Amino acid sequence: MSSLSQLAVIAPLLGLLGGCSPLIAIAIQMGSSPGGTLRLGQTVSGETSGAADSWHPPCGNADGGDETWIFQPERSGTYRVRVEADYDAVLAIYLAGEPVACNDDAGSTRVSELTYAFEAGRSYRLVVDGYRGAAGGYRLSLTPAPTAAPTGPLILAGTLGLEQPLQASTVGGGDQVDPSCGNATGPEAIYGFTPAASGRYTIRVDAAYDSVLAAYGADGGMLGCNDDAGSVQRSELQLDLEEGRTYSLVVAGYGGATGTFSIVVLEGASAPAPEFVDAPEDG
Repeated sequence: MSSLSQLAVIAPLLGLLGGCSPLIAIAIQMGSSPGGTLRLGQTVSGETSGAADSWHPPCGNADGGDETWIFQPERSGTYRVRVEADYDAVLAIYLAGEPVACNDDAGSTRVSELTYAFEAGRSYRLVVDGYRGAAGGYRLSLTPAPTAAPTGPLILAGTLGLEQPLQASTVGGGDQVDPSCGNATGPEAIYGFTPAASGRYTIRVDAAYDSVLAAYGADGGMLGCNDDAGSVQRSELQLDLEEGRTYSLVVAGYGGATGTFSIVVLEGASAPAPEFVDAPEDG
């Protein structure tokens, strides 16, 4: 159902309420996707066939019917959201109406998975959608992420500047950490990034293989992990980072895959990346 059709249905209801503000109509429309409240450790089932197209996740060409679930964590922590569907599902996390994470495929077109650092007391919307309008039944689960903090300081391959893209390779790299998504065991490349200002940042990897991207805080805790972002060769994270703190960005591969990649950090939500440059040679 289109947005105009939804408002046409809502309009008579507003008349029954004695003529309400247009903002009420918008609020009703934004909550039109059925679902419910999801708790940590819970698994729920849903069906997107015939559902309204109320949300538009930024990955997987997700333009079909969707369902949403609300998660309000009691404690801050890194949790894993996973969808197993009988169709090509897309999973996204929204905060304050904006997408902060999105995944199309996680090892299978019927599985989507996100690992994200949630903050206590905030309200997150978990959106289950479909690739190019695909729809069907699904199971959605929310569990603590199986993260293992590094046992010591990470050895960095280099540092990244804002909007200063870099090309490199994981071939022959070390194996210091095991990100919680994409079965990422094997060689990786790790880069440090220190933001000059607090805010939302997008970290993007485009690779010649099935890449995995993870971000770690200064305390060694994993802040997020992504396997595929619209393509098996792209991984992307959107994170709120603090000024002056150094974060470790890990580029790995699904099932231990390796190869060449490009990585860039952008300010704000997902946006087109600038042209990439080669990694500097050791001197």
